[in-house]
Amino acid sequence: MGQGGRFNAIARERVVFGRPVAEVVPDELERLGRSRACLLVSDSLRTSTTAVSDLEQALGSAAVGTYSGMPPHTPREAVLECAALARESKADIIVTLGGGSLTDAGKVVQLCLEHDVTESEGLEPFITRTGADGRVESPAIRAPRVRQLTLPTTLSVAVDRHSRGRPCRRNVVLAASYCALRRPRLACAASARSGLAAFQGGPHGSGCSVGLSARGMGLNGA
Repeated sequence: MGQGGRFNAIARERVVFGRPVAEVVPDELERLGRSRACLLVSDSLRTSTTAVSDLEQALGSAAVGTYSGMPPHTPREAVLECAALARESKADIIVTLGGGSLTDAGKVVQLCLEHDVTESEGLEPFITRTGADGRVESPAIRAPRVRQLTLPTTLSVAVDRHSRGRPCRRNVVLAASYCALRRPRLACAASARSGLAAFQGGPHGSGCSVGLSARGMGLNGA
């Protein structure tokens, strides 16, 4: 008999595909009533392609800050830098362009902004824990007011998952994104540098990753 299982989809409003990123993102911001985007982008895409500059140009004054150079596995320190940039630039939406580390970073940035987390220790209350009886203890968090548009460039499962990492990891709750914008042309450029990690989901066991349910975030119907 085959092994059974369950997959719980995260709250996501829509998926857009087959259109250029620089065309879709401004349209999505207008639809959502957002006007100050903080961009978290792939350093390789920024230095080796025009994808980032094209997006910045398309957004114009709506692009209020850009962070590039996210290390693998989404370390807390880098996420806090992103959150500081978003906070200082008064961003009202996070836009991530890159692989799973950036997608996950955007989720935690939402949490940092909503709960005014500015230091690594401030993430401790949001760690999910497993009790002695095996039950998962989920922290109480508010639905984020600053949300995320995700532009994935690899086949990482960061866009679709509630959680990742082994139980021994120190994980924090993630927030869902408004929508995922899938752009195969960009994925090809990124995957050429990422190798098999793009197909395997990468070896990510992030220090800033974890689970979210739509119910826990209060995002049902969002």
